[in-house]
Amino acid sequence: CFLKKNSDFINEQGKIGMIHPLTFMYITSYEDTRKFILDNYHINTLVEFGLGGIFEGIAVDPAFYVLENNHNNEKCLFIRSNKSKSNKKVQITKNALNDYINRKKNKHNYTLDQEKLRIIDGYPFIYWISDSFREKFKEKQLGDVLKVAHGMHTGNNLRFLRFWWEVDNDKISQNYEEDKKKWVPYQKGGEYKKWYGNNWLVVNWENDGYEIKNLYDENGRLRSRPQNEEYYFKEGITYTLISNKISMRYLPPNNIFDVGGSCMFLTGEFDNINYILGLMNSNLANYVVSCLNPSVNSQVGDFKRVPFVKPDIKTEKLVEILSEENINNKKEQYKFDIIEKEFESSPLDYNWDNNSLNIDEKLIKYINFKYESDSQILINEALIDELIFDVYELTD
Repeated sequence: CFLKKNSDFINEQGKIGMIHPLTFMYITSYEDTRKFILDNYHINTLVEFGLGGIFEGIAVDPAFYVLENNHNNEKCLFIRSNKSKSNKKVQITKNALNDYINRKKNKHNYTLDQEKLRIIDGYPFIYWISDSFREKFKEKQLGDVLKVAHGMHTGNNLRFLRFWWEVDNDKISQNYEEDKKKWVPYQKGGEYKKWYGNNWLVVNWENDGYEIKNLYDENGRLRSRPQNEEYYFKEGITYTLISNKISMRYLPPNNIFDVGGSCMFLTGEFDNINYILGLMNSNLANYVVSCLNPSVNSQVGDFKRVPFVKPDIKTEKLVEILSEENINNKKEQYKFDIIEKEFESSPLDYNWDNNSLNIDEKLIKYINFKYESDSQILINEALIDELIFDVYELTD
C-alpha cells in the first residue's frame, strides 16, 4: 500500500526510496508486490542489509532500495550486506556503493538484468546465483513430480493417538487393507531426523476411522477433518521443517499422516522414491530452498520450486542405492533407540557376538557401531551430492 501510494507522488522521471523488512523479497505472500515492482519500475539499487547494525537497540531485518519510474535497460545493482557482522555493515555497504560508482570490483556487489528476476516461479529476488544456474529454473520443478498432501486433523489427539508402545502390538496394523486392525501407524512430523525415523505414533482407524469421522462438538459441528484420504497407506516422503534446517524421511506404506506432518507422494511422472529422497536431502536442494526463502522458515512450497532434472539410468540407480543404504543404517541404529519401532534392546543388554563382554566393552562396541554407521551415512550423502551436481551440470 505504501509503495503504490508513493507511486502517485512521482512523475515519469521520479524515484522512490523505501526501507522495510526484507521478507518481501522472497515469501509467497509478497509475490504480487514483487510483480508490481518488476512490471512498473526499474530497480536502481537494492541493499539486502540483514539483521542488526542499522537501528541502535532494535533488532530488525531490513532491505532498502531505490526504484525508478522510467523503465531503462541498465542493470540493477544489488548490495549483499546481510552476511556481514552488524558493526561493519554500514561501512561495508558504503564501500560497496563507492566501488560500484568507481567501477571497482567488490564481492558484495551483484548486477543483473531485471528481467532475469522473472525466471523463477514467484519472482523471488534471488540476485546472487549464476545465469547458468538460473536457467535450470526454466525446466521441470519437483512440484511436477510430487504431490504435497496435508493429512488428517483428528479433532482430539488425546483421544485418538497413542505412542506405539502404549498399544498391544498385536492390534497395530501391518497392512490395513488386509488385517483391518484398530491401530494404524501415524506420521506427525517430529524432531530433526534425516532418511528415516520419528515413527512413534499410531491412530485409531477402526472401521475406516468411523469414530474420527463422526466426532462432533456440542453444536453439532464436525470437529475432525480427514483429508487427502486417497494418499493414506501409500509410500512417500515425510519431512520436518525447523527454521532452515530440513530433514526428509522415507515414509513406508501403511501410514496415515497428520495435517502437521505433511507428506509428499510421487505423481507417476517419475517413480523412484529413493532417488527423490536423495535429491531432497542433498546440499543442492537445501541450497536452492535457502535461496528461495533465506529470511524466514522454509516452507514445503519452496521445495516444490526446486528444479527437477531427470537423471540418466545409472545415476538414478546409484542415488537410489545410497539412499536405501542410509535408510537401512538408520533402522539399524534404531535397534537401540527406545522410542523407535525398530527398538530391540539397550546396547548394554545386546549380544555383541560375545556374551562375556562387560558393560564397558559393550558400551565401546555400541559407540564404534554408531560412529561407523553415522560415518557411512555422511559418506553416502557426499556421494549423492556429487552425483546430483553432475545431473544438474553444475560448475564449481
